[in-house]
Amino acid sequence: MRYCAQCGWQKKQTEAQLRMNLRVMPLVAFVIVLLAVFTIFQGQGRVRKPSWDALFFIFPVLPFAVSYALTRRNLQILLAQPPPSVTPGGATAGSGMEATAPALRPQYEALLKTTPPRTLRLSMRGKFNVTLVMVVVAIFGAIIGVRLYRAWAQTHSFAAFQFGEWGLAGFGLFLLLMLVMQWRALDRERDLLTNGEVAAGRIVQKINTRPAYAIKYEYQDFAG
Repeated sequence: MRYCAQCGWQKKQTEAQLRMNLRVMPLVAFVIVLLAVFTIFQGQGRVRKPSWDALFFIFPVLPFAVSYALTRRNLQILLAQPPPSVTPGGATAGSGMEATAPALRPQYEALLKTTPPRTLRLSMRGKFNVTLVMVVVAIFGAIIGVRLYRAWAQTHSFAAFQFGEWGLAGFGLFLLLMLVMQWRALDRERDLLTNGEVAAGRIVQKINTRPAYAIKYEYQDFAG
C-alpha cells in the first residue's frame, strides 16, 4: 500500500493493513503446518526419512517467517516517521485542476515525458512476493502430486480415490487457480504501465468503505 509521508494520506490505512498482515501470517503458517501433518501422517505404515518430514514442516513456513520479519520492519519504519509536514488541503471536486496544482517532482516530470512502450523491471518486493507464491505452490503441488500418484498407482484407476485424495486434488486446483489469477493481475498491470498514457492527477476525495476504500481523482487528458 502506498502512503504519503508529506501529508499523511493513507498512513492510517497502511498501518492497519500491516498490523492485519502480522495477525494473519501466523494463522496461515499454522494452517500450512496442519496440511503438512495431514499429508505426511495420512499414509501410516510407510517408510519415510525423518529428514524429509522435517523439510516438509520447515521449508513451507520459512518464506512466511521472512515475510513476517519484513512486515514488522515496514511497520516500525512507518511508525517512526515524523508527523506530516503539510496539512491535507480542502480542495473539492468542483475546483479546477489549475487552482491548487502542486509542483511535480523531477522524477514525475520525467515520467510524463516518456512515451510507450516503456521498459519496466519488477521491484525487489515484487520479486519476493512472486517468488514466495511460486515456491509455496511448487512445494504443495509436489506433495499433493506424489500423494495422488501413490494412490493412483495402487490400482491404476481413480476409482480407489477416497475423500482425502479428492480433497487434496481440489486443494491443488485451488492453488493453481490462485497462481493463474495473480499472474493475470500482474500481466494487466504490466501492460498498463508499459503501454498506458501518463497524466498528472489530483485526489479530490477518499471514501472509507469496509473492507476496502475508494478514491476519486481528476486529471486532464489530451482533449483538455
